[in-house]
Amino acid sequence: MNFGEPINLNSIESLGEHLYQEVASLHDEAMRLTTKALESQHNNNDESAPALFFQALEKERTAAGMLEPAELVEPLRTKLFRNAAELALKCDDPESAQKLVAEAMLGIPPRNLVDELREILVSTAKLASAPHAGSKVRESKKQFGLPFNVLTTNLPRRNRFLEQLLALLPKAETVDILVSDYEIASFLLFSGQWQFADRVRMVVGRSTPQSVNQVGNNRFHDRHSPAIEREKAKTDDLSGLLAVKGALAEKRLQVGIHTKDDICGAAYVIKTRQGEVHGFLGSADFTENGLIHPLQLMASLPDEHCAELTHLFDSLHATSLNVNEHLTTLIDHHLREYTPYQIYLKGLYEYFRGREITAGVWESKDSKVYRILSDYQRDGYRQLLHIAGKYGGALLCDGVGLGKTFIALMLIERLVHERKRVAVIVPKSTREAIWEVLIKQYIPNAQGLFGNLVVIYNHTDLLRVVTQDRDFPAEMDQIRDQCDAIVVDEAHHFRNLSSRRHQKLFELAGNKLVFLLTATPINNSLFDLQHLMDFFTRRDDNRFSHLGINSIRGHLIQKERAIEAMMGVAESEDLVISDFDTVAAERILRDDTLFREAVVQRSRAYVRKREQFSETILEFPERQSPKVAGYSLMNTYGGLLGELRKAFDRDDPLPQAAHLLPDGLCAEAG
Repeated sequence: MNFGEPINLNSIESLGEHLYQEVASLHDEAMRLTTKALESQHNNNDESAPALFFQALEKERTAAGMLEPAELVEPLRTKLFRNAAELALKCDDPESAQKLVAEAMLGIPPRNLVDELREILVSTAKLASAPHAGSKVRESKKQFGLPFNVLTTNLPRRNRFLEQLLALLPKAETVDILVSDYEIASFLLFSGQWQFADRVRMVVGRSTPQSVNQVGNNRFHDRHSPAIEREKAKTDDLSGLLAVKGALAEKRLQVGIHTKDDICGAAYVIKTRQGEVHGFLGSADFTENGLIHPLQLMASLPDEHCAELTHLFDSLHATSLNVNEHLTTLIDHHLREYTPYQIYLKGLYEYFRGREITAGVWESKDSKVYRILSDYQRDGYRQLLHIAGKYGGALLCDGVGLGKTFIALMLIERLVHERKRVAVIVPKSTREAIWEVLIKQYIPNAQGLFGNLVVIYNHTDLLRVVTQDRDFPAEMDQIRDQCDAIVVDEAHHFRNLSSRRHQKLFELAGNKLVFLLTATPINNSLFDLQHLMDFFTRRDDNRFSHLGINSIRGHLIQKERAIEAMMGVAESEDLVISDFDTVAAERILRDDTLFREAVVQRSRAYVRKREQFSETILEFPERQSPKVAGYSLMNTYGGLLGELRKAFDRDDPLPQAAHLLPDGLCAEAG
């Protein structure tokens, strides 16, 4: 950069006159101040130059920040950030220079400017290591010279593998990646830093080898689209995808699928421009889970082993199936612009999706769970969707043995199909034996901590503290902030309004779909039902006012009085909790407006009637008449009773343990 030489900004006039004038005015003022600072330096007036450089830095930084990353503003945006970074160096502020270079790399910088940005980073490293800069820059902030862990685990409060790579990429010349799985959206996690490398090659070995035809079909899109959508949900800035697309087209980024053998594990080799080679070997795939979430094991390799790993990579890359063209098509799909009418139609679709009562094409053709459900279970699934569409949640209270778990599994499969993130909270006794087995069997692509779509926790995990291996409070925060739906099995364990468990689940459930499973929604009081409904009504007492129920609590008080009257309890008497007749309560609630509006509950009698014309044959255990078992205390314990009688008839009935007595007392004891 030649200080004081303005940049031609005419190419951004199309963004609007006001924006153009603002950016141009700030840039011109920055260049004027820079010129004055240089003149002051030339005239040996060192006192005024630093202040002028600082003022110029603020103007240029502001001008650059007004341009959002996009193809339309390049290369002007990168040039403005480059200028600002150079001015930061003039101000002896390497930290700001690094941040400005990082901002520039978030866009789509041309290769010649990438080289200039890299040189600025080298200068910042030298300035940061200079003795006079020691008080200005903390050692931990240096871009270069970051100490690398021999073993990286991604555990909380530890160095993540992503951070190891970010420290190396600014000085990288080539990057080779060998993994068993990848997400093209994971390049967005690097904030553009991967663009410093002249070449990035990746070889992927899937557990199920793919043919040439399979790579480009819809399953290929299904594998990567959710990750891209996840990143798009975080920001409207899509310049990172544009940069990936450009690198794919220029072959600076090459992705190949190894179809001959499975690849289990991951390896990364980074060669720097200074001739250093850094190798890492372990389990971290090129996915959000692999790069960020625990538990991953990545070990740094000694230099002598990196050459062997590079040779292996070269041989696998030479025989891999290049998928650059397919990835470009995928990215184009996500970058496609839509007309206002198309957006309107999409809005209507999203609004009404999940509110339909009849089974859609997906349920009947693609769902693995729907095909194994009985008719009454399919009815329950649709009713739950309908209720949740109106109120944000629903209760499934079918009797024991009627298959609530499989109805919930159907809901989870549906939510995963809609790319929603689901937390399943279950008793510890059923987690591994039932829930994990069924989800793995019927929804195999669903598990992980929001690198994928379904996580399973025990009831007790909600209140667990940080352990050596896991940070449960942080994971609960992640569920609260990122989860779309919560499914709770045996939900009656959360009915106590004052319990910490109830309070924690209430905190997590805000702004989410909530499905609660329990065969006993009412245990001690009708208010148990209200406390469960609180998780989706959010304690809005008049949530059902459109049904003529102006107060949920007042409505339930009336029902409790009806139950007391049925049980013959006078108004002046207190109903003892142990006397509460839950059967009578359910009988009264069966036709109650509130209960029918928010709860799905069927009995075995109903199910038998519903399924009598179905092809499915349902069998329930038949209740047997009680039988009296013959029992005699004498026949069972007669011999023992006789021995006890003899023992207590002795003069000294207490038992003796001679082998425990000292030698001198043995004879006496005998």
